[in-house]
Parts: sequence; C-alpha cells; structure tokens
Amino acid sequence: MLQVFLDLNCPYSYILHERLINHPEYSVIQWHYVEHLPTLEAQDHATIHAQLLVDIDAIKKIEPNLPINAPEFCINSRLAILSLMMVEKCYPQKAASYRSFLFRAYWQYGVDISRFDALHAILASLSTPWLDYDNDVEHRQLLSQKHWQQGDYSHHLPVLIGQGSAIARGLLSNEKLDEFLGGELHTDAVAEGCDFSGEYHIACIGKSKLAQDWRLDTYGFNLSIFDDFSQYDSQTRGQQFDAILVDFGDEHDERNQSLCAVAEAKRNDLDYPIICILDNPNPAVESLALNLGANDTLLVQDDVSVQLTRIKKRINTHKAISILSRHAYVDGLTGLFNKRSFEKSYIREWRIAARSNLPLSVILLDFDYFKRFNDTYGHCAGDDCLKALSQVIKTSLFRPSDSAARFGGEEFILLLPDTDLESALIVANRIRKSITKKRILHAEHPNSDYVTVSLGVACAKKVANLKSGDLIQLADTALYKAKNGGRDQAYGLLLD
Repeated sequence: MLQVFLDLNCPYSYILHERLINHPEYSVIQWHYVEHLPTLEAQDHATIHAQLLVDIDAIKKIEPNLPINAPEFCINSRLAILSLMMVEKCYPQKAASYRSFLFRAYWQYGVDISRFDALHAILASLSTPWLDYDNDVEHRQLLSQKHWQQGDYSHHLPVLIGQGSAIARGLLSNEKLDEFLGGELHTDAVAEGCDFSGEYHIACIGKSKLAQDWRLDTYGFNLSIFDDFSQYDSQTRGQQFDAILVDFGDEHDERNQSLCAVAEAKRNDLDYPIICILDNPNPAVESLALNLGANDTLLVQDDVSVQLTRIKKRINTHKAISILSRHAYVDGLTGLFNKRSFEKSYIREWRIAARSNLPLSVILLDFDYFKRFNDTYGHCAGDDCLKALSQVIKTSLFRPSDSAARFGGEEFILLLPDTDLESALIVANRIRKSITKKRILHAEHPNSDYVTVSLGVACAKKVANLKSGDLIQLADTALYKAKNGGRDQAYGLLLD
C-alpha cells in the first residue's frame, strides 16, 4: 500500500496530491498528515513567505500545467489537519473531496483554512457537519508527526513510501513518479520539496524529566540537556538556542544550583528567554528566580499542552521583541553589528576568556584613503563600497562565535574568541586578500588601482589581570603601524 506524508500548507504536497487524484490506487492510499511548520507564528511569516515564493516559482517550472498561486499569508495547518482526519474517520466517503477542497481553497484561491469559519463553510458545501476532533485523532496525528520527524526523511515533504519500502522525498518529475508508483524505481529518490523542520532548539539545564515526562520531541522541540551551567557554557560556544529551561529539583542543593544557573545566564547576557521549571509550587523560590532574571516559571504537574503553549508563546514573544530591538544593535548601512552591540559582546567574551583562561583577539580594519574615494566617486558610491566590504567580512568569518561590527565611519572591528595571534592574522589577511580580489576601482589610491584595507590585530593570551580597554587600544596601535608601514597589510601585536 502506498503511504504519503504531506502537509496542507506545503505547496509541493498540494502538487503531488493533484497528480495522485487520478491514480488508480488513490482511494486506498494511506495518508499521514504532519505539520512541517508546527511552530509557525505571525512574526515568522515574512521569512517563510519569502521562501514560499521561491518554492512556487520552482514548482511552476516543474509542473507548469497545474494551477497554483502564492497565498498572501502563511497558515498553521493543525486545525485543518485534525478536521480532515475527523472526516476520514466519520465520513470516509467525503474525505477525498474534503482533502481536495482544502488544498485548492488555499493554493488556488488563497482561503485561510486555519480559520474555523473557512473550514465550516467548506464542510457545509459537502453537506458535512463540523466535527470536534477527539483524542484518538490527535494521537494518530502525533504518531505520524513522530514517524516523519524521526524517520530517514531529512524533514522533507512530501514523502512517499512505496513497494518494498522504497522512499521518495520531495516532488518527483511525472516520469519518475510513474516509475515509483509502478514499482520500477527500486532506489530511494530525492527531489525538490519543503524542508522546514519547524523545530525549537532548547537548552535544558538540570535533570532531564522534561524530555521524559513532556515528550518534547513530539511537539517540535529539539532538546539539548546539560547537568549544570558550567557544562552548558563549555559545550555550546557559538550555538544558538530559542530558550533555556532551568530544571529545578526538590532538593535544596539542586534548587541553589538552578538559581546559580539563572544568575549565570543573565550575567552572560544570553539573548534567550529563561524559563524555570519547578516540581512543586514554591513562591519564595519562584520570586527569587524571577528577581535573578528568569522570564517565567512553570510547574511540571500542570497540564502539558498548556505549559508547552506557554513556552512557545514566551519564545515567540521574545523573538518579536528581538526583531524590534535589532535596529538598536545593527548598523543600518552594512547590516553588521554597531558599536554598541560590539561593546556588549566584547565584555561578555572578555569575562568568558578570563574565567576559562582562553586567548582573545580583536581586529581593527580601516578603508585606505576612504576620504579620497568619497571625494572622487561620491558618498553613494562610498556607501556601496562599505556594503561590499561588509559582505566580504561576513563571509570571511567561519565560526559562529566570531563577530564583526562597524566601529565608526570606514572602520570595522572583529571579535575572535579563543583565537591566538597567529590565527587572528590568518583571518585578517584572508579578509585583506578577498577585498583586493573584489577589484573595486580607486583612482586616487597612491599605491593601487583598487580599494585596499589596513588591519591592526591584537591578541591577549590571558585577560584575567588586564583592563578590557587594553586589547582594543593595542589593536588601534597595530592599525597605526599597518598604515605607517605602507597600508594594504595586517600588523599584529601580542598583549602578554
């Protein structure tokens, strides 16, 4: 029996369904409905919609004869999926029509099928009453979701499982689809498809009862568990999470350790919501956690679905605030961090380097003869050149922990944690050579026909007994030496 995994808000799933409607075995296909965007919220729509337009353009090239239009909004498909599964259960003779109507309503006419009134109207056109979904349907949907997330499908949609357990991921060409359905394609096939996993990445500090009792993996959560904040700090440098869950225990020592984790997280300026999980109500501990910087507290004994919803809402609210506050930390012209943001990151990395006894390096970069460039080509050309240089800097930093900022005017600064002087000079020269290869004309450059940069590199082997400003001052001195040495070079100094 042919099995198909799909989602109502996946355009590739819609096209596959349209192709399968006339297949002889359509009526006996085993359908599995999954949410490939289970965490979709309003603030995610712009990013997802941009990808959606790209997907639809690709689909029209693959299948130009089937109608598909880009809806004005992205939807969370859960309500429509559960409604469809209830119709399959109670009115199986209406299921095929309802499935087709749902797909076409969204992908041809832009109807918001996440709304109750839209679903009710479609059901009414089929002379079918609204059915509240039950626990059995919700359980079966969760099983399909888990199968898809944990199976060897790389989070692709649609997925077909055919004869001999052959697997097809994505939207096959008509020829390949016919071969697959006919049992002639004996090897797994991969084609264009939706590959959003829609997962939240959560760091859990403390005991792992969250993963065991709340079954977070079935709700779109990817959980990393750490015994304490020290382990988290040492193993996650440069990783990004959506939230930190601090798991409080019943014992006094466990609670104290968890409170310390909250304090450490705030002291390190981690830009994630911190949510504390308590086994039992304890107003004193809850109040102390909130005063230390936690964003919310939850009780393990409360209803799981409510708690998970609160976690998601807390994360998405934080993301929305972060998007708004991003303008305060990002340089509007170049897209790099601004000086204020750099200073915040610099202090955080300085503390980590002092605590962990690690080296820390910074690079100051300056556009050679920038005033002459502006005077010759104009300020608009100067802005375009700064954007181009910024892009080179971005693509030259390979580690998530490295960062770059516009420090002022034509000057940029790079922060390289756990990096010695030799490695920092390699990064600096990689940037310098990449900028030269851009071959941006600079007629008033006395030593070159093209734009060049000078870089001052400074490294502190140990920062524990130093002032935080010493390293940047040394980088400024190194930059001065690079300029005095003829420019278009990187000069390094070590701070012992």
